[in-house]
Amino acid sequence: MLQIFVLQVHQSILSKSSTISANNDTIEAHLSLISFEVKRRLKDYKAQLDIIRHCSTLPGFHPKYFFSMGSTAYNNEASEKNQSNNDNYEVAMAAFDAGLNITLSSPLPDYGLVSATIRTLINLGDSKQRDGPKVMSFYRQAHQILLGLGADVYPKEEIQWLISTAWNRGSLHARFSRFTMAEKWMNLALDMLKHIAPAMEAYRPLMMENLSLVLKGKADEPSPMDEWANRLIY
Repeated sequence: MLQIFVLQVHQSILSKSSTISANNDTIEAHLSLISFEVKRRLKDYKAQLDIIRHCSTLPGFHPKYFFSMGSTAYNNEASEKNQSNNDNYEVAMAAFDAGLNITLSSPLPDYGLVSATIRTLINLGDSKQRDGPKVMSFYRQAHQILLGLGADVYPKEEIQWLISTAWNRGSLHARFSRFTMAEKWMNLALDMLKHIAPAMEAYRPLMMENLSLVLKGKADEPSPMDEWANRLIY
């Protein structure tokens, strides 16, 4: 994806070379994209992070460029996951975070881009630790975004994806009697459910019933002190 941007950028620079003085920000953004691609080929990850930080200060740097940079690093991370290399992961996280922050600070945020970024961040977080704190934080961030929005602003299919995947995570934890984690994920799914009403509201009674079973299982769990007491020899 980024390679296509680089080609377009190069052509754009050539076509605008006569008006460079009027397009300094745009030209610098385009040159940064080219530099990012060069550093990727050289596997110079520190330089890529420096470029991302620099681009965050450029007025002409569009969030979709950050998404493209992050996607390139994410794809590299997936292809090199057997090499125990975290550098692509860090570059991808930095690019997606930068793009998301800039998008959300816009007077008219592109919530299609926001939702795509959130979903990708979740998948990226899962690649390091399935259902880990980082992944949970992205779901909570999405929930906070939804709290400030009216109906039909955030893509409905993405809200449904957030709810269903959060709920499924909770259900999996419940299956293995990890009731505390199950409760957290299920409550998060239920909290987001109201943002897609009435499309998924019919699921609420069953979800509440299942959550009650999880809470019962959690209440019936032996406390750590009970477990130690059972190990004592009298």
